[in-house]
Amino acid sequence: MSHRFMQYKNNFDVLFQFRHFKRCISNHSLIKMLLVILFVFGIEIAFSQPTCVVQTRYNSNGLTILYAATTPIETSADETCSLGVEMASASFYVSLSFTSNGIPKQLEGDLLFRFENKATLQLPQTLSATNRVKNQQVSQYTYYIFEKFVNLFLKEKLESITYTLKGGEAKTIVINPSSRDLIKSGLICLNPLL
Repeated sequence: MSHRFMQYKNNFDVLFQFRHFKRCISNHSLIKMLLVILFVFGIEIAFSQPTCVVQTRYNSNGLTILYAATTPIETSADETCSLGVEMASASFYVSLSFTSNGIPKQLEGDLLFRFENKATLQLPQTLSATNRVKNQQVSQYTYYIFEKFVNLFLKEKLESITYTLKGGEAKTIVINPSSRDLIKSGLICLNPLL
């Protein structure tokens, strides 16, 4: 081979290596850019979650219950009614509690939810408990959220709830507009992957 041919061949090899190096640099830049985008997206997701404190309660039967603090939805001179969300194992529950100085409230039957889009949903009562806390009666009723209804709570805003007192009297509580995402926030708080 002639000297000139070898010179061109070396130039070609150098040129090829430079192009390959340039391609590698652009791939590294692309990877860096993707990592930055994923990092920013992760930060956005982390800070877009509702801020809540998850608490734990242990039942005597060994069941561990996670819950976010209940939020008052109706307050009178005699009593405060609060609504919250609980999670045991992988199941979700709505808790309705009444705190009063007088006789504990006794409920029966299902809890009826009405949403802003006029859809309604009934949840069955699964548990009721009455305790005395700080010289006040606390009655708590728990209602099971069937898995197929979780999306309804995530997509729609609450308008009102209706419960039935022992004896058959129905009572409806209209939810304050600032609290209409209460169940959704509780669900996402207890399971951020929803």
